[in-house]
Amino acid sequence: MVKLILIFSFICGITFQSLAGEKEDYYAITKTYQDGFYSLAIKGIDGFLKKYPRSQYRDDLLLLKAVSLYNIHKYPQATDIFNLLKDSPNTRIKNQAYFYLGRLYQDANEITKAEEMLKYAWSNIKDKKLKAVCGYELGLVYFRNRDYKSALRFWEKGLNSEFLSPSEIRAMINNLLYIYILKKDWEKAEELISKYFKPREPEYLYFQARVELSRKNFEKAEEMANAIIKNNFSEFWSQKAKLIQIWVRIEKEEPLESGDMFSDISQKLLPEIEDEYRYLQAYALYKQKRFAAAVRWYQRFISRYKTSRFLDRAYLELVDSLYNINKLKEAKRYAREFLDKFPNSLYQAEIIYSLGWISYKEGDLQLAIEEFKKVAEIAEDEELKINALCRVGDLLSEIGELDAAIRQYDY
Repeated sequence: MVKLILIFSFICGITFQSLAGEKEDYYAITKTYQDGFYSLAIKGIDGFLKKYPRSQYRDDLLLLKAVSLYNIHKYPQATDIFNLLKDSPNTRIKNQAYFYLGRLYQDANEITKAEEMLKYAWSNIKDKKLKAVCGYELGLVYFRNRDYKSALRFWEKGLNSEFLSPSEIRAMINNLLYIYILKKDWEKAEELISKYFKPREPEYLYFQARVELSRKNFEKAEEMANAIIKNNFSEFWSQKAKLIQIWVRIEKEEPLESGDMFSDISQKLLPEIEDEYRYLQAYALYKQKRFAAAVRWYQRFISRYKTSRFLDRAYLELVDSLYNINKLKEAKRYAREFLDKFPNSLYQAEIIYSLGWISYKEGDLQLAIEEFKKVAEIAEDEELKINALCRVGDLLSEIGELDAAIRQYDY
């Protein structure tokens, strides 16, 4: 009770010199902060710093104020204080300022700044709990930058951390599964699914369906999606399962109009699945070779869903659609834009492969050779690597360098 009285003394401008000194006032404020009374703590800190402008606790209390502002979603004010504290002589306070600035920049979609701040914090933080959370946040930065190798490095270690919250662990699992399935590392995906989900849970059925879809085992994928719908877990899981059904129908190239595929959930679409739904509308047109229509849908998707996990595919298929309707300059522009934004994407080699074909179609055979060679150097997919090497051989033959072409085929 005495500590709360002290806080109110700062708010009201009352001095209780006889009741407590600087140290007692400081501990009263920290207790208020620890109890979650953030607005009250902020006012108390303002009063304290007015009363003790040269206090040894100044930076400590400014950190508490900044974190309190962060916790009550007053982000611009919090950012100003954290920017001030990142030059603090106190290493602990400086590192925490860098950490929270990383979070704030990530929330504002300023990914480059977020990475810079979080990398500094990660390298210098000693506190095990904060370091674990920092690693989780760095994983998110790399995931959003399509740098999945770096995301894996942080998240595979973080799965065993005792310091992360259940929601953070769950988010890591979901994102790791996305990466494993994208990389066609099905064994790791299934191991993770079996370890963290029970067979009758919707997550188990859903992610197994995604694995089977990636393997092109369409009947098994649809079977799992049907099981989710039948169990009626929730509207969210029912809609996710219906998207699996749509994926299957598109991949099997069933001769249906896209409107028939999507009408079942279009009227009650949940925000959490909207980006995948919109992507599939474009993808359905692409698979039907309706490239001009697909271009319009992909362009809208890229403009609206800038952080979607389907953005890589959307760029790749947009470039290919533009190539197929002979809009080569526009195709090249989107390909370059993607490579500039996401230089570490797993789709990098495929985008450059598309650039090779564009250069060939434009008549720049030397540039096409260089691009196909680049694909052969960086591609992880063996089929893509072989195709690129064959294209190099074909083009060398076309420009009369037969010996070089033969060596390329032999390679």
